Amino acid sequence: MTFKNWPSWLRGGVIAGGITFVFVFLYYSCSFLVSGYSGMLCVAFVMIGPIYPAGLILNLLGPVFHYSSGFAEANMVVFSVPFWFIIGSLIGALVGYIKSRK
Repeated sequence: MTFKNWPSWLRGGVIAGGITFVFVFLYYSCSFLVSGYSGMLCVAFVMIGPIYPAGLILNLLGPVFHYSSGFAEANMVVFSVPFWFIIGSLIGALVGYIKSRK
């Protein structure tokens, strides 16, 4: 089954999750290659990529679930891939619904 034959929700989820995974990979590979104050350059992958909005959501939910912001900072990279997969799936399902109505 090729990518064209996948349902729209799955294609949207894989695209959004894949882009986020690329930024996660770039962030971690930069962290391993650069150390010291130069490691601050790796933050650019978090700030310009899709990782940052997921981290903001975790920080906003912190008081609700009673965890510290350190937890959110440590897990925003892990949380961002499934978060964007779900967002991409919802957008893909909406696109598939609109295409099926025509």
